[in-house]
Amino acid sequence: MPHFIEQYDASTRVWTRAAPFVVIAITSLAVLGVVLFPSADSLLAAVPVVVAPLLTWMIGNLLRRRPLLARPGRVGSADLVVWTLLSVAPDLVRGEWQVAGAVVAL
Repeated sequence: MPHFIEQYDASTRVWTRAAPFVVIAITSLAVLGVVLFPSADSLLAAVPVVVAPLLTWMIGNLLRRRPLLARPGRVGSADLVVWTLLSVAPDLVRGEWQVAGAVVAL
């Protein structure tokens, strides 16, 4: 039970280990959308979803004065919110609220 461990912090213990997998999951969902619905529209919508988590990762590392592609030492709620919202932004712009809700739930 990690909640009872003294000085346990999920932002440095759990999310830093899970961050690469979260980015891969978000990117994979975007690529899956292109594979299932091959069109110029779905390809155009997938580009920001693939680029956003990587840019967020790199900008966060740049602000923390770390190497650009290094695993972050701390993942805060702002990082998680940005990764999640940017991954569904194209769906929200197109008015596909059900798709955006399903992706956020995943």
